Amino acid sequence: MKHLVIETYGNFKEGKISGTALVPRFSLNGNGYTPEVAEMNDGICVPIDWNHDRRENAGQVCFEFDKDKQVLKYEGTVTDPQILAEIRKNPDNMHVSIEGDVYEVTEVCSKKKCYNVPIEMKIVRMAITPTPGIPETTLSFRESYHFVDEVDLGEIARIHNEMEQIKGRLEKIEGLLYCPDCGEPSSNIADTSIITI
Repeated sequence: MKHLVIETYGNFKEGKISGTALVPRFSLNGNGYTPEVAEMNDGICVPIDWNHDRRENAGQVCFEFDKDKQVLKYEGTVTDPQILAEIRKNPDNMHVSIEGDVYEVTEVCSKKKCYNVPIEMKIVRMAITPTPGIPETTLSFRESYHFVDEVDLGEIARIHNEMEQIKGRLEKIEGLLYCPDCGEPSSNIADTSIITI
């Protein structure tokens, strides 16, 4: 007999997050990021917060540079209940934003605008936010879960059949208790001997 592994979500005390933290491009807030700066932060782990509010003990992420795609990815855990609530409210509109210590920067100008391009930067914190500087950042969220049990598929079918039988019996009882035409209590209620299940 085949078995089905059942997993269930836990108490929502923490959530696992993953996604893209940094894409080499010019951001909406006037900064430009290179693949070299992204790669400098490979393997670094930093605390997280909500919208750069600097709160403590909200969780942590660790970065990994994807050499093929030239982006900085992250994985981590959110432990702050308020941040978890914000993510759950609108999970499809959540992004991330990095905060870093810049040791060296250069200015690059186009005809319309100048950008600050960090040459050397260490990420010190990552914020979860609905309004990122780089819209291509992503956040995937999954609640923590724990393994419950392996269940025999035959047992699941047996339980389902029992539930259907109970449902049928309840419908019979309901038919005896209430008039099918008007919905009022039936005169048969006093005679309990007619109720057989």
